[in-house]
Amino acid sequence: MVLSGRGLAAGGKGDRTHLIIMKAQDPVIGMIGLLQWVEPELPRKGEPRARLGIGDVVFVMQTDDVLEVHRRLLQSGARIFADPYEFEIKGADGSLLRMTSISFWDPDGYFFEMNQRH
Repeated sequence: MVLSGRGLAAGGKGDRTHLIIMKAQDPVIGMIGLLQWVEPELPRKGEPRARLGIGDVVFVMQTDDVLEVHRRLLQSGARIFADPYEFEIKGADGSLLRMTSISFWDPDGYFFEMNQRH
């Protein structure tokens, strides 16, 4: 895909990109888009950070097997912030939710929280 130079606050007119959109069951909110600059490549971020700051994004996801996700993250060399831990929190309806959670950075420096409800 060749960019027009309008609407996206990165790159410029004529840049070549590769876009993939993955869809889940919900046709409105169940989509993730991945955009890669092919030519020219965008400069990489600086050193990996150890803490989040104001304005940072946290991706929160749910899984049926957080221990398996953790194992695979370790196998891939991911930067784990919190190994699996259990906690309880009140849900939107006031009921108590029990979860096991992990948190980590992906290779691009984005922070993820992965939860499994019990």
